Amino acid sequence: MTKFKNYLKPDALKQLISTNQGTSELQFKRLLKFATKGSIESQYQVGLCYFKGDGVDKDVTQAIEWLEKAASQGHADAQWSLVSCYQYEDTRSLDLDKILECSQKAADMGHSAAQYQMGIRYYLGDGLSSDPATAMEYFHKSANLGYALAQLRLGYCYQYGDAVAQDLTKAAEWFKLAAKKGNADAQYSLGFCYRYGEGVSEDFALSNVWYQKAATQGHANAQFILDISSTSKTSQSSVISQAMLDESLSAAELGDPNAQYILGLCYFKGELVPKNLTQAATYFHEAARQDHGKAQYELGKCYFYGYGKIQDFTQAATLYQAAANQGLACQLAISIRLLLSSGTARRSKFRHRSKLVSKSCNFRISCSANSPRFLLLSR
Repeated sequence: MTKFKNYLKPDALKQLISTNQGTSELQFKRLLKFATKGSIESQYQVGLCYFKGDGVDKDVTQAIEWLEKAASQGHADAQWSLVSCYQYEDTRSLDLDKILECSQKAADMGHSAAQYQMGIRYYLGDGLSSDPATAMEYFHKSANLGYALAQLRLGYCYQYGDAVAQDLTKAAEWFKLAAKKGNADAQYSLGFCYRYGEGVSEDFALSNVWYQKAATQGHANAQFILDISSTSKTSQSSVISQAMLDESLSAAELGDPNAQYILGLCYFKGELVPKNLTQAATYFHEAARQDHGKAQYELGKCYFYGYGKIQDFTQAATLYQAAANQGLACQLAISIRLLLSSGTARRSKFRHRSKLVSKSCNFRISCSANSPRFLLLSR
């Protein structure tokens, strides 16, 4: 006997289950009729309707029943939707074993989001024994299917050498794939790579292009970086000259923190002087000792990335907090995200420090709800 799914026209079904305007009661009845006759896709859609209360009264028990019918016939989306039924329904007791079972089955069916979720579980040891190697396998499977969050996570892993050998070139490649799919966090990270030549050739203009894409989507950190870049560019074009550099050198020797900060930027960027990260860090240090907020922030970056300094996350966190005390809340938001995304920063003391600093500055860390940098390391 020919199964109903084989002669139901896909275009007609898509029109019937269009989510743009919701599902009417009549549409639901037609879907239910098709589902009863054996249409796997209709069974899946009926399950979603029951779960969402779309075109019919919400009934999670019925939702699970129809989704399981579709899932048992190989429908990966239905299998993955069962996770939501077991995980997020307030009226049902949380069944962790069932959630894990459904996630595993969906991942085995090739569902990219499920594979990413399994990667997270192995990465965190959430319901499973922690296994970074297996986590990376799942991240790669998901990323190779085009799942942007998995591509972003791989970018972070390769960027910081987290669960894999550090490879800045691969990091930039994964960021680029996710960025092209419109992921704002990936666009921001790719902008960072081009800004500092990490895994790609340094390209300030291209860096701004990706920062702008992220900023257009409301990415607060990208907006901040563009604002700082614009201010810095205007300042340099109208103020910083060879004469100004000479004056800054003289003033820095007398202990002027603003002059020391300016010299630190010049040596850091290689503007008017040969690029020298060690010298830049030295000037930032001298200015930071005098409570110069921006110098504290820049010196924090030096410690975080090891620019002209021995990499030291504790020093970075201390300096970021000092910068926050100067009112640089947005800088701190960026910095805390970096600390959260580093392997070392997963330690509880860094999470605790982040919470304390956020509370003291009365602001919330600017992280997308779907950002792995925040989700994976702050739960």
